[in-house]
Amino acid sequence: MKKTILYLFIALPALLLQSCLKDQEDIFDQPSSLRLQEAVEKAHKALYDQHKLWVLDYYPEKEQGYGGFSMILQFDEETVTAWRLKETEEIVASSSNADLWLKATSEYKVKGEGGPLLSFDTYNDVIHYFSTPRGNSAWYQAMEGDFEFIIDSIGADRIKIHGKKTVNTMYLRELKDQDPVDYLLKADAMVGEFIYPTALTTHEGAELPIKFDLDNKQLVLYPNDLDKRTYLAFCFTADGLRLYKPLEINGALADDFLYDGDNLTLTSKAQANSVITLQVPVGYKRYKEWAGKYNFTFHAYTTAEELVSMPVTLEPAGDGTTYYMKGLNENYDLVLNYSRSTGSLELLTQRVGTLANNNFVLFTAWDSKNGYVNYTTTYGMRTEWSESKNTYVWVDNGKWSGRQVLSFTLNEMSAASTRVGICQDEDFFINGSNRVYKLNTLDKVE
Repeated sequence: MKKTILYLFIALPALLLQSCLKDQEDIFDQPSSLRLQEAVEKAHKALYDQHKLWVLDYYPEKEQGYGGFSMILQFDEETVTAWRLKETEEIVASSSNADLWLKATSEYKVKGEGGPLLSFDTYNDVIHYFSTPRGNSAWYQAMEGDFEFIIDSIGADRIKIHGKKTVNTMYLRELKDQDPVDYLLKADAMVGEFIYPTALTTHEGAELPIKFDLDNKQLVLYPNDLDKRTYLAFCFTADGLRLYKPLEINGALADDFLYDGDNLTLTSKAQANSVITLQVPVGYKRYKEWAGKYNFTFHAYTTAEELVSMPVTLEPAGDGTTYYMKGLNENYDLVLNYSRSTGSLELLTQRVGTLANNNFVLFTAWDSKNGYVNYTTTYGMRTEWSESKNTYVWVDNGKWSGRQVLSFTLNEMSAASTRVGICQDEDFFINGSNRVYKLNTLDKVE
């Protein structure tokens, strides 16, 4: 009897070990290829099941430097239909809403590459815009966007993905009870409505100033502290904005905010006490508000430097980013660039016409105090509201390091873009001169 019991105790560990091994075999008895195929099929079905609409906050470029772009996707088993707002260069000059958005259908695949991979492998105007190089040499890498995405996790109304190239984390969020075009047009309206370059909130127990770079869709924390300055990309939504990464406000993380234009707040949809208070600077103007008649004042390039006032008309180009200033010369208009981040207009170095000898005339940024000119087309001046003068004054735009643009000259340039000399053709002069000296103000008259 004792021997029998002893044999049982000896055999028991072996039996238990055999049982554990059997459990492990049950878990891993499927080949890895079969497990991957099941994951691919599950991900594929999650995309097209019930013909859901998905909102994608799309972030091209690995540092999210362009901010986010709204895209709507709808899948069936083999094709995807996609919608997005047009970018400025794509907008057709028309009042039709159809000219504000694009819709395109193409094929896609979900395949296995270590995990489920969503690949938009046939061209789609909506999706591939961000990864397709354009004619301009500055865009030879396009916006470095993704068209292949690793599917990380699947929820009931949200699918987490990341770009295969950028590794940017993004989400497909189910769009419920809303038309895709309606969503995009509301998001576009939010872009126009949201004019606030600065804000305040509470972060880590202290008041935190915020700056919004609206041209690149970046929320900037600690904007005045170079060591602590942090950029958070965001995407405008139909009712506010959503951050690429959450921000801690009043002890809670928040990333999806509801905009309240009456109370000038952004409130977290998840935490009602997580609030960003928006600020509107004096003199800020929306794009359309700059249209009208003005007096453009500067000084004559003479010993007396008398003040000159010329009537001009600012006419919007209709693209949301540029204006034409008419009235300084009957043969050409000057182009002004609008900045949503500051609500200001910039007057920059620019080509204004061609001479009979095929050389061209360049309206050129001039540091008239120190005698330097520069042909870089980002250098120039911008408008700034002056409380003391109760009008807009012209100031250097801060792009020319170590120099200060105060004036402009008209230069003759060769076809190779080398300077020939000061333009002597009076057809290009402004107020009878080839110099626009010490810009002063831009005064609205009607």
